[in-house]
Amino acid sequence: QTSSHCMVSCAVDCRLSAWSAWSPCSHTCGAGGQMVRGRSVVLRAAGEGRPCPEQLTQHRSCPVKPCYSWLLGPWSPCRVQGGQCGDGLQVRNLTCVVHNASALATSKPVEDALCGELPLKESVLQLPCSVPCPGDCHLTEWSQWSSCELTCINGRSFETT
Repeated sequence: QTSSHCMVSCAVDCRLSAWSAWSPCSHTCGAGGQMVRGRSVVLRAAGEGRPCPEQLTQHRSCPVKPCYSWLLGPWSPCRVQGGQCGDGLQVRNLTCVVHNASALATSKPVEDALCGELPLKESVLQLPCSVPCPGDCHLTEWSQWSSCELTCINGRSFETT
C-alpha cells in the first residue's frame, strides 16, 4: 500500500471592508443631489469561494433642502422729497426668497433671517439722483475723451493715439 501527499486548495470567500460613511451631498440645497459610499476588497476569492461583487459603490438621492437667496428688485425712478425736481434718491428692494435651484424655479418671499448675511455688492439699496427742474440748465455726464487731433508741432510729426 502506497500513499502520496497532495494539496487541495481550500475555498476562500471574498471579503469586503465595511461600507464607508455617506459622502456629503453634491448640492447644498435643492433637488437632484447625490451621496455616495463605497467599500473595498479585503481578500479576493480563491478556489470555489464566493466571488466579489462587481459593484463596490452605492449612490442615493440627498434629502431635498430649500434654497434661500437674496433677490434684488429693479431701481425705482428718482424720487424727490417734497417736490417734483431737484436732488432725490433711487431705491430698490432686497427680498429673501426660497426656491428649489432648478431652472424653472419660482421664488417665494420668506423671512430675511433665512438668507443670512448680505453680500457686500448687494447692500447698496439707495443711490443719489437728480431730476432737472423746468428751465434749469441740465448737464449730462462727461463723454469719453476724443483722440488727439494734433500731429505736427514746429515741423516735427507725432503719432496720434
